[in-house]
Amino acid sequence: MEKRIDEQIDALVPEMVEEICHAVKIPSFQEAPQPDAPFGAETARILAFTLASGERKGFVVKNVDNYAGHIEFGSSGKLYAALGHLDVVPVEKGGADWSVPPFEGIVKDGAIWGRGASDDKGPTFAALYALYALKRLGVAPKNRIRIILGTNEETGWECVRHYFQKEPYPDFAITPDSVFPGVYAEKGILRLDLCASIDGVSLPGLTPIAPNQILIKGGTTPNVVPKETKLHILSNNPAMIDQMLHHFRAQNQATLTWTLNTTGEYEVLFTGKPFHAAHPDEGINSIAACLDFCRLLGLSPQLKERLDCLWDAIGYDDTGKKSRISGQDGVSGSLTMNLGTIVCDESRLKATLDIRYPIFFDKKRIVSQLEGVFNGFTISENSSLDPLYVDPEGPQMRQLMRIYRDFTGESLQPKAIGGGTYARAVPLGICYGPLFPGEESYAHQVDERKSIASLTKACKIYARLFYEWLTGSEER
Repeated sequence: MEKRIDEQIDALVPEMVEEICHAVKIPSFQEAPQPDAPFGAETARILAFTLASGERKGFVVKNVDNYAGHIEFGSSGKLYAALGHLDVVPVEKGGADWSVPPFEGIVKDGAIWGRGASDDKGPTFAALYALYALKRLGVAPKNRIRIILGTNEETGWECVRHYFQKEPYPDFAITPDSVFPGVYAEKGILRLDLCASIDGVSLPGLTPIAPNQILIKGGTTPNVVPKETKLHILSNNPAMIDQMLHHFRAQNQATLTWTLNTTGEYEVLFTGKPFHAAHPDEGINSIAACLDFCRLLGLSPQLKERLDCLWDAIGYDDTGKKSRISGQDGVSGSLTMNLGTIVCDESRLKATLDIRYPIFFDKKRIVSQLEGVFNGFTISENSSLDPLYVDPEGPQMRQLMRIYRDFTGESLQPKAIGGGTYARAVPLGICYGPLFPGEESYAHQVDERKSIASLTKACKIYARLFYEWLTGSEER
């Protein structure tokens, strides 16, 4: 049967690639809600596109209020699922820094290029085509499998919360949104908004009261290391500002460029390197570089106090050490912290942190500690996800490990990660692929892409698992 599965998937690869490319063309990042589109028109469009694909393949499909949906094979028995998401993180500057247009779904160098190709449209369609291959082979299902499709995984998970208010939880589910050979632990995720009011007047076009007035805006979403931060400076000593800009060097190698506009404001752009917030050390945080520069500026006393507080408690640190929340456990590793977004003028300051904490840490204790560190700020929870832990020796994980080992010949141990996947949206879920050991991840990055060969391998592994689920032949 395995040979027939592989031959069927090989024959379906061109069709699968074409559909993923079409899916990438839909810029499905969250926007303002519209009637019948809770996360914006494009997320509703990508959901409709994917459900139509499932319907063309002869599956039963269901749209749950444009929050989420599913594609189902089988009508009785146990319910299994693969949970994927169709939304994506935004693209900065319309993709000006990309070598290919981010929403054209281009095939180049053996890979599909574009936002969502690797996170998570490509892997979600790989799971769909694994199920489709089995259907084409005439497998008679004793159990049911659903490909569940979420539409705001990157920004809040209201999609799956709404879905599971109306649909049953699966008996067991995988999520094609991380690494092989499988994930048994996911850190807790805590996003916090830090807000402070500031006395004073704001830009633009006003004569400075303090030596300098500023506006800051940086980052696109908390779960991405911010690539760009913009700083506007209105100064009564522009020559001094010019000199400071020429001599400043960010300690994290972020770069800066600037112009002096017609209103006498310096427009400064700090540029870093985006990366997934689960691994902030792999990126370069442009907000940190901006805060470093702002220490040199003469500002109104309260604004300077607030910005210095952010600098002193975070700065270039992504481990939580400066704010005294750092630490690790023996399962999921070290805490990480990403200063993901900031908005600041002379009257208000808001920054958002994305904290990934070890599974045995206490969320309330983290917040309590930060409340003592960020004097003058109010701290509120933006969103959070509890940690995930699945017994690495349990029957579900053993099944996944066996299938991976038999396909690849590699005997590897399951992983603990800092990312947050839909595996924790269900009572029993495990993230399973699609990234293979040694394969580079391009999620949330410029020139995001996914190898077609890698997707094909993942599709074959998913098909083997789905075959066992459908036929009831899984390991007991």
